[in-house]
Amino acid sequence: MKKVEKIVNMDPYQEGFARVRLDDGKCAFIDRNSKLQEGRYREAWSYGEGFAPVELDDGKWAFIDKKGKLQEGRYRNAWSYSEGFAPVELDDGKWAFIDKHGKLQEGRYSFAWQYSEGFAPVLLDDGKYAFIDKHGKLQEGRYEEAGSYSEGFAPVLLDDDKYAFIDKHGKLQVGRYNFAWPYREGFATVKLDDDARTETTIDKSGNMYLRNEQWLDYIKKDPLSFKFIPPQYFNDEEFIESIDNAVKDVYVNKVKTVDSASNYAIEKVAEIQNHFKMFCDIRDKKIEAVNEIKRMEEQERLKQVKIEQAKEDLIRQINNLDVGKDRG
Repeated sequence: MKKVEKIVNMDPYQEGFARVRLDDGKCAFIDRNSKLQEGRYREAWSYGEGFAPVELDDGKWAFIDKKGKLQEGRYRNAWSYSEGFAPVELDDGKWAFIDKHGKLQEGRYSFAWQYSEGFAPVLLDDGKYAFIDKHGKLQEGRYEEAGSYSEGFAPVLLDDDKYAFIDKHGKLQVGRYNFAWPYREGFATVKLDDDARTETTIDKSGNMYLRNEQWLDYIKKDPLSFKFIPPQYFNDEEFIESIDNAVKDVYVNKVKTVDSASNYAIEKVAEIQNHFKMFCDIRDKKIEAVNEIKRMEEQERLKQVKIEQAKEDLIRQINNLDVGKDRG
């Protein structure tokens, strides 16, 4: 009598199939009708673009299609397909990319991740991370770590042990963080220092979204961070005043710590004064931006009121015409 196989773990469905772990430790795939595919594997990853990577009994990795048919090509390791390519580890320990016909692309790397938005992060022989396009062309920029692109930006670790975001031209965006996660729906989560409580959200301009008291704490550590306060925070007059006072306190204390008898002190005070002026200019521009948004919203509201009034006048005219017709 054939042994009844039990499912002990199940991943979410991907492309109509879910990877499951059976009670004997093997992996398999189940369709949406709860029918197990033929084929049992030591390990497997989810389907991607019609194929799933599976580990065979001999320890080699291969790809199966949605009918469970094994494709040609055996590898030391493999990830799922993404944007037409899959990263695979070759017998010599190097990583490369294959297309859906199993054709190896040029380029060998110490490690490789899947393509996302046209680029894939790869680990080079010198221990640095870089990005390649779909032609295998290395982009400029070398990093200590690199994440995948999401919504036009990728998080990277710089030489100074700080994270930042780069765009698809490799241009570094403003803002340096202790850690950074990819963008999702226009926002990314970043950590400002080692304290978990400093996790916050940034938009694609680098503006940070903190609670008012978090902003005050952060500005006391780094007064120049006022540049990243989003305009909408400046709706709150009490918040503006508290930020003003916090920045003033920081700069006044800095001036006090400088020996006024030295040329260095004169230059340092001038630098601090310039920073404070910068703060005031940016603060005023953000307040002006908020006021302009308010003006535009008010204009839009008044415009909408006029439209509604015009609609009511037309309806009245139509009703009057109907009344006149009835009387006739």
